Amino acid sequence: MEKWTPAFSYTAVDYNHDVVTYENISQTGVFRNNLKGDAVRLKLNNCYNPSEVRITHADFWLRNRVTGKKRGPFNVTLGGEEEIVLPAGEAPFSDPAAADVSPEDDFIVKMYFREKTSFWSVCTSYARRSWYADEKKEDYRENDWTFPADRKALSPMLGGDPYGMDFIVCLSEIQVRTHEKVTILGLMGDSVTAMSTYCDSLIDRLYRAYPGLVTVVNGGISGNRINRGYPAVPASVFPGEGHQFGRAGKDRILDDLYQDFTPDILFILEGVNDCSHSLAFHEEPVETAENIYAGLQEMIRKAKEQGSKVYLSTAAPFGGVGMGWREQGEPMRCRLNELIRQGTDADDLIDLDLIMRDPDDPHFMQEGMHLGDGVHPNYFGGEKIAEALFRRWFSENSGFPSE
Repeated sequence: MEKWTPAFSYTAVDYNHDVVTYENISQTGVFRNNLKGDAVRLKLNNCYNPSEVRITHADFWLRNRVTGKKRGPFNVTLGGEEEIVLPAGEAPFSDPAAADVSPEDDFIVKMYFREKTSFWSVCTSYARRSWYADEKKEDYRENDWTFPADRKALSPMLGGDPYGMDFIVCLSEIQVRTHEKVTILGLMGDSVTAMSTYCDSLIDRLYRAYPGLVTVVNGGISGNRINRGYPAVPASVFPGEGHQFGRAGKDRILDDLYQDFTPDILFILEGVNDCSHSLAFHEEPVETAENIYAGLQEMIRKAKEQGSKVYLSTAAPFGGVGMGWREQGEPMRCRLNELIRQGTDADDLIDLDLIMRDPDDPHFMQEGMHLGDGVHPNYFGGEKIAEALFRRWFSENSGFPSE
């Protein structure tokens, strides 16, 4: 059964301003793969830029994780052209490149940008385990030992992120032409998903257990909400006026996780921002748990109509003492979880609130499991979430991954 299957897919974030600038820069991305196939193509992202982008040239290599052997380069072209021109607002797939790919082969993708180019959209992560990217000065084809570029100079906003944000431009997906049944697991969510701590821990477990038979795609956007899109905030508060939080989850789910493929399983972990942002940004009307629950039901129905099996999470504890919205937001989160536990249209519930809460105070996340802000899992929190998901799917669902 021949099919284009995503080995890597992250949702491109719209920053609504020039968040990264390259000139005479080579970008290298390294991506974990678990697929077997005979061809590769890249989704070249220029979704939100107001002007065209030119990639002087690009190549990819395959590197075996076990032996370290590297094969390539495989030239990346678009419409047969080596210089790739991406019109504003478009995200085409590159021409297919014949390549014998095994589940042990990771991807190395290099792009060179000679001209001064500003990017309004990137894919982001933090964990740097399933993928990471770096930049160097000058053309990688002419001198692969060039000096590293200063990320803070390339992007003061992203390069200076206190949590150590990783980003990559012009690339949001890598697909392999496969011939065997592969289970696609989609993750839909906000920053807890986008930051990738639990995503990457889950990838480690799944790819070791099922080489060639499962792939994980990430549909998280930091600050995303179920019912409402980005809050209307001035550029002095959020550069780009908050566009980076994305459209409402119930509106973007089909575009971000069903445009190029259909997840066999979708895991939804979202809702904490719905419980806090309308309070924090003084929006009217203030959200209610019943409205958030209804939005979740809409997301679940849309995914199931596409043929996905849907798993839903409760909203885990969020925030710390002294945050002004907690007095109203925490009862909203608790009521939302009460509604979810009473029943939804999802195929099953994974209660991450129960798993991640402090046993001595269930209104807060366990110490040692977050980055110090009470909401974003650290490495240990990501491991705990991934283990819970892994055990649920393997212990109770003999058909996962699909044969």
